[in-house]
Amino acid sequence: MCEAELASAGFDVTEEKFEYSQFPARWGPSIFGLLFAVTSWSAAHLAGRHQMPFAAFVTAAGGMLLLALLSRKLLVDGTSRLPWMRSQSGNLVATRRETNATPRIWLVAHIDSKSQTIPMLLRVAAVATSGILFTVMLASILAALALRTSAVSSTLGVRSESFLRAAQYE
Repeated sequence: MCEAELASAGFDVTEEKFEYSQFPARWGPSIFGLLFAVTSWSAAHLAGRHQMPFAAFVTAAGGMLLLALLSRKLLVDGTSRLPWMRSQSGNLVATRRETNATPRIWLVAHIDSKSQTIPMLLRVAAVATSGILFTVMLASILAALALRTSAVSSTLGVRSESFLRAAQYE
């Protein structure tokens, strides 16, 4: 349909075929959402239930680093190299018939309905909300860590003074 419309408007139209994996778009959001939820729950559990803010911070920071590295790898190499869920598609390339000169303006149109299972607005809202909630959780963990460090130093200070006083009387 697009090809005929462009040709009737005076364009030479060719199709450039390509192959890709649908796996990153179909399963990436669900897999990474689950990993994000497990990381967040584990960090919150360590901080809240076990009163281990340092372990919670390491879990949260390590989990986020791992998620960032894995998602970068999936997005950069995933569509071209993953062997699962391979598919083929094509891009239409239309150039004016009258001239062979390099175009001054490029028009690109893209409809991605092949492998996206979650609408773009919902994905953006989910990522933004997750980022905000994770930041609040991380700030809470850091505050708990700061308070715990302060409480530990105070406790050590009191014990040291008590020990010194006891030592003076003996």
